[in-house]
Amino acid sequence: MFDLEKSIVAWRKQMLAAGIQSPVPMEELEVHLREEISRAVEAGANPQAAFAIAAACIGSPDRLKIEFKKDVGIAGMIGAGPVERTNRLIGLLWLIYCLGSFYHTTSGLMSVFPHVQITPLFVFAWLMDFIYLRGVVASVLLFNGVMRERRYIFMLAILDALGGAGFLLSHAFQPLCFIFTVLGFVTIRLFWPWQKTKTATA
Repeated sequence: MFDLEKSIVAWRKQMLAAGIQSPVPMEELEVHLREEISRAVEAGANPQAAFAIAAACIGSPDRLKIEFKKDVGIAGMIGAGPVERTNRLIGLLWLIYCLGSFYHTTSGLMSVFPHVQITPLFVFAWLMDFIYLRGVVASVLLFNGVMRERRYIFMLAILDALGGAGFLLSHAFQPLCFIFTVLGFVTIRLFWPWQKTKTATA
């Protein structure tokens, strides 16, 4: 009986054996493969036929290896395809946001030492500091093509969008807060639902 996931794993091994480097190009290729499979299934093909159609659309390992070697300079830096470019742009923007927020929160926490009082607000600030620090790591990894980090950035975007919207509704307008609140909503839109971009290495 045909097993789609096993066939995708075997396809990945063929690509890696041909010299397609991981993680970025391989992740990008698998996303395209799964999208083509979904389109073929929606058009009425069975999973086995859909996989064959998708693999043919992606191309042979040798041809792809040649194409990836052409991706140099600025084009190679920003990504070979739309998913990779989106991940790198979103990763860079969230890196800026998380670094700035981590610095701001940490500065506030350090200012109360040594006369610190353990209050709910103090504990919340430390929690947010950890969330932002983890966001820095997730942003860097996403920029480098680690697809599973989309989940964390997606969660961070929800927190940012809700918190930013609440702040803007209850305080005077602040352009920077507005920009990053918009970033939260845009990220939610781009990554929803994140399950669609799940890969074998996620």
